[in-house]
Amino acid sequence: MRTPEEQLRLERLRRLPELIRILRTYFVGQKRPAVPVADAIQAFTSSYRSFLGPVEADCHLRLIAEVVPQWMQFVRITKGEYVKLDDKMELSIVIREVEKVIANMQSKIVVT
Repeated sequence: MRTPEEQLRLERLRRLPELIRILRTYFVGQKRPAVPVADAIQAFTSSYRSFLGPVEADCHLRLIAEVVPQWMQFVRITKGEYVKLDDKMELSIVIREVEKVIANMQSKIVVT
């Protein structure tokens, strides 16, 4: 049995492949190496298939950076916080990494 925190994390992880595709598409359209965090959150909230509020979108964005730090990082400059992607990395590799984390978490059994 999972704790409520683990269950919430797993639910968020399961959303990441779609959100990663949304983020990549947004970056391709912007043609910029980095975008403000607020813009990335807006892309999530306006493009995700179901309701995703700004706070929840921010949590997902930070989870992406945690799970695939080689693909996405946060950069802080004087103008604010930005999201930067490695556009040379194949999207399928990024998603495969997320799926490995999901599979690993699903296979864990919490003994109480």
